[in-house]
Amino acid sequence: MYDKQKYDKLIDIYASDLDRLRQLEDLHKKKVHLMELKNEKNYCKPYIIDFAGTPNAGIDTTITMMTDFFKNYGYDVVNIKENNNTIKEMEKIMYIAKNHDLVFINRGVLDGYIKYIVNCEGNNKNFYLACRKFLKDIDKIVVMRCDPMVAAKRKYFNTLALEPNFDLFPENIKNYNEALTKGMMPLYDIIKDTYMLDTTKLDKTDAAIKVCDNILGGYKQKML
Repeated sequence: MYDKQKYDKLIDIYASDLDRLRQLEDLHKKKVHLMELKNEKNYCKPYIIDFAGTPNAGIDTTITMMTDFFKNYGYDVVNIKENNNTIKEMEKIMYIAKNHDLVFINRGVLDGYIKYIVNCEGNNKNFYLACRKFLKDIDKIVVMRCDPMVAAKRKYFNTLALEPNFDLFPENIKNYNEALTKGMMPLYDIIKDTYMLDTTKLDKTDAAIKVCDNILGGYKQKML
């Protein structure tokens, strides 16, 4: 339960950013309320979120933060990492997803769809149909985007290496962003809920807070 006396001790830690503390307290209260609602309704269906977006837009960091956020209060959370984008892998993802409260899929179904359909990496009709089928079982798509130059800077400014990575050159990140937009257009008839966030001007915690708040709202709506 939320113990205000204990959380007030965090004021020393957040003394230089009390606004951030208030944001996190608000998220915490929503998390607690959601668990109470879950227990009251004896709700056991999974809430499945598929993440896609620009490289270095903050997907990995956001999922890591949210995994801790929910697990620390007793939610059964699974973080399914990037896969090889095969039907077998996607079937495995959806099988795992059915056995948890919250499921974060890191570059899974939507990413695989884009690679096969938009970038013409394959003409496998069965894969195309499988992607559409799996997307129907996903509750929310979270797309985190970022300016290509900012994305490239985030990569290189956070590493000691200067060896060029072709996939992370700004022009190629731009191509990915365009492919993502194009790839999502024919999917809006089956995607239940999409949350798109531009993280270009956001730090990693601000981005995670926005995504987490949106997921809390979506999860609550599914229970009601």
